[in-house]
Amino acid sequence: MRPRPDPSRVVVLLLAAGCGGSTGATGSTPAGAVVPDCRITDDGALTSDEFPHAVGLAALYVRNAPGPVVAFDPAGTPGEGGVPLWDFSAGPAEAGATFRLGDPADEGLSQEFPSAAFTLPAAVETAGLLGMYQLVPGTEAGSGELFLQGLATAAGTDPAQEWRLRYDSPVPALRFPLRAGDSWEARATFRDARFAGIPNQGVEDWRFVVDAEGTVRLPGDIEVEHALRVRVEVDRAYAVAAGTHQTSQFQYLWFAPCFGEVARVSGDDPSLSRVDELRRLVP
Repeated sequence: MRPRPDPSRVVVLLLAAGCGGSTGATGSTPAGAVVPDCRITDDGALTSDEFPHAVGLAALYVRNAPGPVVAFDPAGTPGEGGVPLWDFSAGPAEAGATFRLGDPADEGLSQEFPSAAFTLPAAVETAGLLGMYQLVPGTEAGSGELFLQGLATAAGTDPAQEWRLRYDSPVPALRFPLRAGDSWEARATFRDARFAGIPNQGVEDWRFVVDAEGTVRLPGDIEVEHALRVRVEVDRAYAVAAGTHQTSQFQYLWFAPCFGEVARVSGDDPSLSRVDELRRLVP
């Protein structure tokens, strides 16, 4: 039996797509998805043009085995020039999955999410649970917003395993150009949802802060420079059968131009010094 995600711990992946052929890594470039027209402008910002989001892109991620918590130092270590260095080159890697940006129509979800442009697995351990996304361009070059519209499993999923969550108003998961110091908040409600077959409804309060910039070291001694760290906090109140359940979850997500998300940690400890999930890109 495939594991069911705990609804209180599902905070979907914002994006995960390697971008080989870019100019932002030392050592070697990722061997995953190749986006030859992706070029980095070294200006400290992540623009929508530097954010891979084409259907078909894929990348491998690994994470620690679900269950035990993992120690983590959010501060990292001082790198060259005093820039923070977060080392994800080694660590627990008990589960892995290839994350592919999919077409909602291929999963039978285009009618329910008509404006979604692509899907992306929400968890390494349950790749069939998909986040539904739309990238809306802004009025200026490189600007725009990435919206999370909800969560779903493919049409025809066993009702006991089915997920359907559509936000009344989509969550602005990223705002471009993304820069250190940026912050924003959002409230999202959902009704008539199903969490692993269980009827549900609720409200989520999201807070985003781009709180640091530095270098992420990945397996293979690849160092990804100019990575922006986004702190995400989600307070969720949802109804399960009779009663209301409230949870809070915290994340650090690292994004780099032409790579998308390169690493993340998640947990219910606000300090994120002990985390439930430690995930990293494997180029």
